[in-house]
Amino acid sequence: MLDKDPVPDSLYYRILKESGGRCALCGATKKERPLHVDHIVPRSKGGKTKYDNLQVLCQKCNLAKGNKDSTDFRKD
Repeated sequence: MLDKDPVPDSLYYRILKESGGRCALCGATKKERPLHVDHIVPRSKGGKTKYDNLQVLCQKCNLAKGNKDSTDFRKD
């Protein structure tokens, strides 16, 4: 059900461009790992698909984060 609210393409590409092509957590680039646009506060926890709730994470960081808030994840 959550997939019915995807990140709009224009916002998706804006977030990727403004990230400088780097993961917000580890700094990996798209040459090192696939990059994903991630919800900082997960949709499963009420996070909205809006600019200030999106960030770029590499595949490794995104999978490790799961459905935790990024602010909580960074403390781990």
